[in-house]
Amino acid sequence: MAAPAPPTQDSNLRGMAILSISLVTLTVGANLVCLRMYVRMKRHITGWDDYTICIALALSLLGTVADVYQVANGAGRHIETLTPAQLSEFIKWAFVVGGVGFVISTCFVKISVCIFILRFINKTRR
Repeated sequence: MAAPAPPTQDSNLRGMAILSISLVTLTVGANLVCLRMYVRMKRHITGWDDYTICIALALSLLGTVADVYQVANGAGRHIETLTPAQLSEFIKWAFVVGGVGFVISTCFVKISVCIFILRFINKTRR
């Protein structure tokens, strides 16, 4: 049995879903980080954990920008409908910018959590 033929006209609904999820999670994360920084600055208790989470937020913004470029260059569409130039741009943004940004952003989140735990442990020992 032969494989089904690729679609001749692609609607890119999956690309819009990718963008929606990416933008919603960035918005929720940015709001939470802004609220956290507001409270910490109001109480004058900012620390390294707050600064590293801000760096992670900036890097996740880079990942969201990469998602936008990926959708513009073929994410969510069937690979057979992409031109070679679109495929090249998609791979560049998906693996180089998006992948590296995601990994580094995740590392900064983990560092922030570790610093917060150390800060919490030091306060409870006193």
